[in-house]
Amino acid sequence: YISATTPYMEHIDSVFFGLPSLLDTHPRYKNEEESEKNTLEFLSKPIPCKRYLTLNKAHYQMSDHDMRMLCSGKVFPLIDEYHIEGVIVTDYNAAKFIHQNRPCVEISTSCNSFLYNIRAMRLWQENCGATIFNPPRDILRSPKLLKEMHDAGFKLKCIVNESCRYGCPQQMTHCFSAGRTAGTFFYECSKMGETGILKCNWVLPRWLKQLDEYVDVYKIAGRGATLERIASMLDAYINERDDIHLDDFLYGAVYRGEHCNLPTNMIPDKLLACGCMDCGKGCNLCSVTVAKWHGKGNP
Repeated sequence: YISATTPYMEHIDSVFFGLPSLLDTHPRYKNEEESEKNTLEFLSKPIPCKRYLTLNKAHYQMSDHDMRMLCSGKVFPLIDEYHIEGVIVTDYNAAKFIHQNRPCVEISTSCNSFLYNIRAMRLWQENCGATIFNPPRDILRSPKLLKEMHDAGFKLKCIVNESCRYGCPQQMTHCFSAGRTAGTFFYECSKMGETGILKCNWVLPRWLKQLDEYVDVYKIAGRGATLERIASMLDAYINERDDIHLDDFLYGAVYRGEHCNLPTNMIPDKLLACGCMDCGKGCNLCSVTVAKWHGKGNP
């Protein structure tokens, strides 16, 4: 992993990692024991960027007392032994407890914290010491809300290659369910075909310049991806490439068996900020784009 990312390290703010022993039962871990071993070995190596431990399930099936015991018994020793710089936390009380006991550790919210409200973000900042906020997955397709958060003075970290459905009516239900079962069933409602993938929460590399004013850190999702794919995604966004295909950098869609190899230079810029407000009103931009692509002889 270090070798694959070294060419891009000057552009990398941080990496995030989870451990199965800390209840990070992610469905993409093929072997939890091996994942744990490899992650601890990675943490023992010098790397010139911050490392964030993830405690970011949308739901933990435990009491506040048990969460504090988990932090005291496992999280704090890990932070101390490996000098972990930050923790990504969804649970407000857990974040507060970590901040009280390890005030030098950076606290980041998660997209699974579902923070859309400025007041709620302020409480996280004041009581939990949160220094960076990762808004929900659809924030980059909601530029007005993104600007509001930025103008309120918050440091923002936003996912760029997520393929969850924009405006998904079951987003919170899916994430809470995934936190309870570690299952992949929650992908099912997003199987919308090639046209539907254009309505998902990703942003193109060439669009970053329109977002730079508001976003402090761009987050590339890639848990469980191959090293080659991680390097490909980093290359696409760092170099703002527009000679690639959606499948080259999308995260999530390939895991639910969907593919869209549409060239990025065929994708209209309107998609960044349209908010899908004209869907059902005769827009048909996504359908027309896919039709034009197939008209060029693609499969």
